[in-house]
Amino acid sequence: MAIEVTVRHAVHEEAETKKQIRGYAEERAVALEAEFPPIEWVHGVIDRDGAKFWVGLDIRGGRHMNVEAKHEDIDVYVAINAAFDKAQAHLRKQAKKNAEQKFRTPGVQEPGEPEV
Repeated sequence: MAIEVTVRHAVHEEAETKKQIRGYAEERAVALEAEFPPIEWVHGVIDRDGAKFWVGLDIRGGRHMNVEAKHEDIDVYVAINAAFDKAQAHLRKQAKKNAEQKFRTPGVQEPGEPEV
């Protein structure tokens, strides 16, 4: 799985703090991939807009997995957590939907199904 995390526009001036923020976001991405193996690519952007931090996630994978999540907060770690939580909820919803889908053989009637 490819993980790209971009920290930009002077989120924090210190290089060490940028590494910590990037590392935290990468940890969350790895945990997400462990829960959803079809994930192939995660791209995150962490930006600062005035006093608020903005986090945007773009997650792609197999089985038509395309998820985008965004969150804005005054605390960068809260913004990261909220964006990943939104993405995780969306991925769970997609996984449940895929599991409930019935793939029927054309021309075969399922038991209990009315005749057409």
